[in-house]
Amino acid sequence: MKRFLLHTLLYLLPLMALLAYFYLFVDMNAMRGDLARLTQKEFHYTRPQPDPNTPRTSCRDVDVDDIGPKAADEWVVFGDSYTAANSRWPDSRWHQFMGGIVGKRIVVAGYFQEPLKEFLSALKHCPNDLGDTVILQSGERLIIYRLCYLDFDNINPPMVTPQQSTKDLWIEDLHDISSRPIEYYKKNLGLDPPPVGRVQLSRPCFSIHPQELLFYQEDLLKPMEWEYDRALENLKRLDSLAQSYGKTIIFVAIPEKYTAYRHQMVSPPDTAKRILESPCIFDSVPRFLNMLPLIDSLVDSGTLDVYLPDDTHFSNPTAKAVGQYVGSDIKNRL
Repeated sequence: MKRFLLHTLLYLLPLMALLAYFYLFVDMNAMRGDLARLTQKEFHYTRPQPDPNTPRTSCRDVDVDDIGPKAADEWVVFGDSYTAANSRWPDSRWHQFMGGIVGKRIVVAGYFQEPLKEFLSALKHCPNDLGDTVILQSGERLIIYRLCYLDFDNINPPMVTPQQSTKDLWIEDLHDISSRPIEYYKKNLGLDPPPVGRVQLSRPCFSIHPQELLFYQEDLLKPMEWEYDRALENLKRLDSLAQSYGKTIIFVAIPEKYTAYRHQMVSPPDTAKRILESPCIFDSVPRFLNMLPLIDSLVDSGTLDVYLPDDTHFSNPTAKAVGQYVGSDIKNRL
């Protein structure tokens, strides 16, 4: 028995050494961005922060089934990861700057995977919870898909989020402790190539690794021609349905990182027209706000870190610019 235990201990010793190295010496703070985590590339830098004196409003995040009665000065926002709560900018999200311009507090509803489907569900099953004006947001990568596959005839009511048991949370923690080191070594050994592209830029665009662009390979996937037509038809239908309920929707479209830096690439892997490039198919839809021209102006002006170097999302100052642009546009329409 002692021999068995000794052999087992010796067998596990290399694994224990690797685990000890990972938890004691690997700087996970340098890999906090989504692209940094995927590539295990280290980024030691200070992320840009917006002016702390810039007006911004408060925000609360709720499940769709829990929007409930709102105050008269609250607007509901449905969006994806650009909108959702994030530890990297807990009090500097784009819609908070928008709210600072229009004088509204923000309620972010639902999960960020399917914001349009969740809005449609709330519109059909609890329209009184939404107020008169609703903000919808989608990143460029999924805007066609999200619109194409809206099922207007079979929309379920918002689902009540089940409470996780203490046991489930403990199992999740254990899985996280074991999976992070495994993913780290798989990436470093090249056993699990990440879905991340790298492109050289013609000039410095970031404050660290200044002329290297990391982006999701998914950004290069092109929708079919019929998908464009269906997406446009469904957005117009969604807008018309919202109006029939007495709601005005503002649709905010945010370009992906690849699109934002396409003009700065030395050898772009794909030169085809991007979804949000002019002329954009959604330009004919009222209150469709395309953020690409604004972000183009920031990148072309030489501003560093318009998007984060280690992440696919934009930085805090860009969130401020987007929020203020959207807020000013809405204010001019009111």
